[in-house]
Formats: sequence, structure tokens, C-alpha cells
Amino acid sequence: MKRLFIIGAGFSKAIANAPLANGFIRAIYDRVLKEDENYQHSANWPHDRDYFIKLLTYFHESAIPLINWLEKDDDKKILNRNFEEFFNSLNIEFVCSFLDLHIKHYFIPEAKGVDLQGCPIPFINGFHKSELESALKFIMHHMLDLLLEENLEINETVFDKMSSLFQEKDMIINFNYDLLVDKMLWKRQLWNPFDGYGFDFDKGENTNVLKSKIQMINIHGSINWRSPDIFFHPNLELAIDHPFKNRPLFERLRIPKSLYDKEKYRYYPLYSHVILPTFAKSPQYIWEMQLINNSINFCKTAEELYILGYSVPDADYITNLLFLELNKDVKINIILWDIHNNAAVQLGERLIKKYGFKYKNLVYENTPIEKWIENDFNFIAYDEYLKEQADIEQILRAVGDSKKK
Repeated sequence: MKRLFIIGAGFSKAIANAPLANGFIRAIYDRVLKEDENYQHSANWPHDRDYFIKLLTYFHESAIPLINWLEKDDDKKILNRNFEEFFNSLNIEFVCSFLDLHIKHYFIPEAKGVDLQGCPIPFINGFHKSELESALKFIMHHMLDLLLEENLEINETVFDKMSSLFQEKDMIINFNYDLLVDKMLWKRQLWNPFDGYGFDFDKGENTNVLKSKIQMINIHGSINWRSPDIFFHPNLELAIDHPFKNRPLFERLRIPKSLYDKEKYRYYPLYSHVILPTFAKSPQYIWEMQLINNSINFCKTAEELYILGYSVPDADYITNLLFLELNKDVKINIILWDIHNNAAVQLGERLIKKYGFKYKNLVYENTPIEKWIENDFNFIAYDEYLKEQADIEQILRAVGDSKKK
């Protein structure tokens, strides 16, 4: 049976405590408070940092009057669903979408006899377009930096056990930027980065690697897809060496000699070929279109689907194309958990209503991914859910029979 895995941020959260969409901004801000010394000599980086803080100050000051008004009547704090102050849940998808709107669709005034095309005025009062671009660059760097292996808290037991689930000829669509799944497959010798992403990358001196037996599509790009000058170099390149250390990203690979002093450039912006989490996604390069096309082909041939830690958010418009290509009889296993609601069941109901999948073919495992892995990939929560439904139906039948009497 041809299996397709769709992997989202909840997977990386479970395996390595990576930030979720509503945790990145707070994590970046916490770093900023400790980084004054590090960024003193890093070109324009201190200014980028200042514009990031200016942006957060804008959000904070915009929300505070309304929050204070809501809190004054009953003397209660307005908290997010994790019982944190509102500012702590600032979602990175919202921030990037907000910046995208004002950077790409800024207001340009028109006037007779005067060329004002070089004087863009964004819709945000008090900001220039270049300041917003700097803030976005700062966010991108830290988002990628936070996902480097040394900044994650990998649960080695769960990591090793999860890697055992993957088999030859499995297909993977990965919505994350990190290298967790990549390293799982590499460790099992099922995959290599030179031909396993769907592109043919230069192997350099690594001529003896085994051919990939699994194909993985990093639909939003990856930390190790980068080039020296990303803004003027649209071609996709693979980096197998760590951006800030002279060691390979994958064990045993031979890395090329670095073209720059990595220690000196540790506090310069990290550029990778990634599609930022924004509602305004717009593919710019041929390789981005190829990722979408390959993903669609995966969906056309899939016979069983695993959705791991992926809630199908509105910001991922591409999922509409993918789910429409899936066979309506495909078996779908949803492993998704949210402490505040029955997330797996809710997602399943959305898939049935929106795409026409069959209820009988959906399995809902509303449990943390790490728990599902520890349970040897058994659907214990789903079995309990079925038992509860059967008990409810039995009670309803009993009530109905009593009323007839």
C-alpha cells in the first residue's frame, strides 16, 4: 500500500519541542533581550533588531487600550487559550502576513508633475517599507536559527522509534523547515539529501551515498536550502554543512571548505530558501512550482494517508490543491492533539465536509504524537472514541425504546 505522510509543526513540537506558530514571536523576543552584545558589529543587524522591537511595540500599543477596556469591568485578565497574556500568543503567520501586505501592497500617492514612485508610504503609521523589510528579515533569521538542531530539545527515544515507522517507497510532504524527518530517514539509510528532495543536487565528494528509497517534499523549503546571495540567486542549492559551524548537517558527509569565516559571521542574517508562513504565499521560482507539482503527484497515487501534527491552517492554501487530488476512498489517519479541544475529530469533520472524504475511512487519534509513538503507533484513543460512540448509541436506543412503551 502506497503511504503518504503529511507532517506539520505539531510533529516537530512533539519530537523536539520546536516552537509552534504561536510561539515563535515570543521565543524571538526573549532572545532579543539577551543579544545586545552579540550584534554590535554585524553590519545593519542592530537596526534590523530595532525595527523588530518597534514592530512588536506597535502591536502591543495597538492592543493595550482595548485589552484594558475589556479588563476593567470585571477585574479579570484577558488571556490566550494557554492562559498566557495576550502578547505571548502573537502568531507568526499573522505577523508575516501583516508584513507581507504592507511591503508588497504599500500605498503610493499620485501627483501631477512629481514622481513619487520612490516614496512608498505603508498603511502602518510611523513605518517605512524598508523598516518592515528589516523586521521581516530579522524574524526569518531567528525562526530558522531556533530550528537548528542545537536549539531543539530532541527526545531521542521518540526520535528513534518514529524513524522505524517509515518504509521504502513511502512518500512524505513536510511543511516544516527543520531537519528532523530528514535525519530520521538518513539514519535509517532510506534517504539522502542529494536526490531525496526531488531535485538532483551536487554531491561534491560524497559519491558513495545510497540512492534514496523514500522521496520527501519540503513544500515550504528547508534550512539547508540556501545560497550565498538569496535575493539575486533564484536557483536552488543544497548546503550540507552547518551554517555557523565547520561540521556536516548529516553525519559522515564530507563538507566543502567554507568560503567564509563562520565564527565571524555567526551573528549575520541566516538566509535559507524557505516560503515564510504568510497568508499571501506566492511562488516565485520554478523550483517552488516543482514542489507543488510533485506534491500533487504524491496525492494522486496515495492509498493511505497519515496526517501528523498538521491542522491544515488557512495560511497553507496549497493543501486545497493536495486534498482535492486525493482519492475519496483513501484511508486517512489523523494524529493531532490539542489540550483544549478534540482537534483530530474536528479536522476529520472538516475534511469530510470540505473535500468529500468518507467517514468510515477516517481514523482520529486525538492524542499527543509522542504518546502515539510510545504506544507503538496503535490507535488507542480512536478505539476508546469508538467505544464511547457505541455506548452513546446504546443509551439513545434504550431511551427511544422506553418512550415507545
